[in-house]
Amino acid sequence: MTSNHKDNLDPALLRPGRADYHAFLNYASHNQMTRLFNLLFPDQGDKGKQFADKLPEYKISMAKIQGHYLKYRENTDLLLKNFAEVMDECLSPQEMAVSEWLHRLNLHQFQY
Repeated sequence: MTSNHKDNLDPALLRPGRADYHAFLNYASHNQMTRLFNLLFPDQGDKGKQFADKLPEYKISMAKIQGHYLKYRENTDLLLKNFAEVMDECLSPQEMAVSEWLHRLNLHQFQY
């Protein structure tokens, strides 16, 4: 069972015997980003740490990071250079410009 809102679940679902283990899955830490890089590109030195240091911690999912790594699996220099692509979709509405938010909602025609 998974939930983004544990507090809204009926307590009967969370009682011992039904849900014995509760795990919090957070967004990627710098350590996780670096370790995944080193796993996929073991002979690339400290490029994994360089990449992770360019990104905010706990703002990006590991799936998003993995997708970026696989997109540039043939060229880790491009992977590092294009780090901003990872950030394109991970900003919350409060953190992005109004024009970007309207564009994502396909409402850019209302922008003035």
